[in-house]
Amino acid sequence: RTQEVAFNFHIVGVKKSIAESLLIQTLRSLIRDLGYQSHAVRINSVGDHDSVTRYTRELTVYLKKHLESMPPYARELMKDDVSAAFLHLTDLNHELCAKSPSPLEYLSDSSRRHFREIIEQLDMTTTPYEIDPRLVGHYHCYSDTLFTLELRDADGNLLPDAPLTVRGGRLDAFVTHILKMNVPATGAVIILNNKKTPARLPAVRRVAVPSVFMVQLGFGPKIKSLMLLDALKTANIPIRQALVSDSLSEQLRQAESHNVPFSIILGQKEFVENSIIVRNMRSRSQQNIPFDALIPHLRRVLKRIQ
Repeated sequence: RTQEVAFNFHIVGVKKSIAESLLIQTLRSLIRDLGYQSHAVRINSVGDHDSVTRYTRELTVYLKKHLESMPPYARELMKDDVSAAFLHLTDLNHELCAKSPSPLEYLSDSSRRHFREIIEQLDMTTTPYEIDPRLVGHYHCYSDTLFTLELRDADGNLLPDAPLTVRGGRLDAFVTHILKMNVPATGAVIILNNKKTPARLPAVRRVAVPSVFMVQLGFGPKIKSLMLLDALKTANIPIRQALVSDSLSEQLRQAESHNVPFSIILGQKEFVENSIIVRNMRSRSQQNIPFDALIPHLRRVLKRIQ
């Protein structure tokens, strides 16, 4: 609508919290590539349908008590949709928002568990973040998790007139409404503020075909693999992965189907011992490598097959 350039990212068909974590880390990697090393995540959860129902009921009671303090347009919105009225107040940074009920207090057990897993993943990946119960998104779009990435200066302060807007969250309810079937989905958008679509788009950079497939099994290994992806990217080692999978056999089948010469396997034992298995997919031989020695080892074995 604004003619600004926007990049959209989606993970479809994954209900588990790894979808949000993978999306957040992908966005952070891209932001760093664009030169913004200092940034932080703000995150919140409005929960599932039951959570939203309880929260909306409390929010309605709160706003009705303060109708006289609300701007006229917000009062008009209250007649049809409390969520729309509160979103308008949030856009205005109205004082009523500061003392409004927190959606985190009304999360169902499943939504609370889902959100807790994401926070644990942010902690394990040393991602700078802040839980902000006042962070809201469009009520027709987001459900459960919402997040935004904020660019900071060297002192940790928000960049004035930030060139990028980054936001995302879980879109299950929205996608289900559109498709008339239950389809879990997570999405995010990067908007280049005040940038018009270029007359000529840059050519797509050719990327080497990955020769390595990463296999993980377990919560800790999954998060460590998420961190490893960025390290391998920095080392210019292309890699395939199936982080959303919890099945060892399924991941090995995917490695076979991609015909990669090597796979790296990180299970719970390796996670504890800070090591990783490097498997030759042709000879079926494998060896256990200290985690810190993985990148030099991969460079050596990949050089031999070039």
